[in-house]
Amino acid sequence: MESYEKNPESLDYDITLNIRKGVYHFCIPDLILTTKGTNLETAYQQLMVKKDDFFKDAKEAGIEISPEETRGSNRQRYNKSTLK
Repeated sequence: MESYEKNPESLDYDITLNIRKGVYHFCIPDLILTTKGTNLETAYQQLMVKKDDFFKDAKEAGIEISPEETRGSNRQRYNKSTLK
C-alpha cells in the first residue's frame, strides 16, 4: 500500500452535502469540486469520478500534489494576531 505522501488521492476528503429543492449538492471543499443531481447515488458517484480525474489530470501534467496542499486549504486560519 502506498503512503499518503505518495498517493494523496487515497486520503479521505471531507464531503459536504446540501439538499435544495430536491437536488443533491455534493462538494469536496479542499479540492474545490462539486456535483449536483436529483439522484443521491449518481451525484455522489459523479463527485468521485471528478476527484479521480482531478488527480489523474494533475499526474499527467506532471503536477505533484501533496496532502498538505489540499487538506484544509480552503479553511481560514486564525491566530491571535489575526483576531485583533
